[in-house]
Amino acid sequence: MKYLITGTVLVILYILSSTPTFAQTDTRYISDDLSVFIHSGPSREYRIIGSIESGTSVKLVSRSSDGQFVEIIDNENRQGWVEEQYIQSNRSQKLLLPELQQKLEETQAKIPPLEAQIAELETQVARQQQNNSQQSQDLEEAREKVEALETQLATKDLDMKIRWLINGGGLAVVCIILGILISYLPKKRKRNDGWA
Repeated sequence: MKYLITGTVLVILYILSSTPTFAQTDTRYISDDLSVFIHSGPSREYRIIGSIESGTSVKLVSRSSDGQFVEIIDNENRQGWVEEQYIQSNRSQKLLLPELQQKLEETQAKIPPLEAQIAELETQVARQQQNNSQQSQDLEEAREKVEALETQLATKDLDMKIRWLINGGGLAVVCIILGILISYLPKKRKRNDGWA
């Protein structure tokens, strides 16, 4: 009998030591679209002490030796066992949906101001393009004026050179004519007084 009790205690200690425990902060969630029964022990044979709606967060306490049940503490502070297949580590869609809807509403609320900013920016771009076009046109007109002035300057320079050439040629002709005329003018004769 003594050996039977010792053996039983050793088996219980072995089972307890091989059963993993969880930190109190190890949170899991009941699977979506389910209502899970909480049992008083790690089997369906134990009595049902309540149920948990899908999406409810629970704290994991330990796991059964066969790994099919986990001990949990629910949001009402009830402690019991549920089948592990109904526990998931991701947040429930039931909990995520309101947050996603709120984020969607916040995002949609940001759209009109952004659209107004885009419209304002498009208006500014159109104005800038118009200004650039006007400046390009003004620049082209200025280039044309500069080219016209350069042409006029070149023409005036050529006209001035032609005038100088004509004036110089005319002066040369006058000088030649004067030279010829002077050479035909009668010369004064030298007086011969006989002093020799």
